[in-house]
Amino acid sequence: MTSPFSISRQTMLSAILSTLLACILAATCAMILTGGEMLAVVVTTAVALLAGGILLLRMCQASDC
Repeated sequence: MTSPFSISRQTMLSAILSTLLACILAATCAMILTGGEMLAVVVTTAVALLAGGILLLRMCQASDC
């Protein structure tokens, strides 16, 4: 059974690149705001990756990947 919604390869690639950009931005902001505290950078990056992964999974479940 095919889904009426289909994610193109370009859409998936842009979603992955957006997730990576969000991780870099989150890590940079955490580093600036905490004065280079590495634990904050690691936790912020992990949370951003988790959120991006959940978003990608939801996109795949809602369409025909």
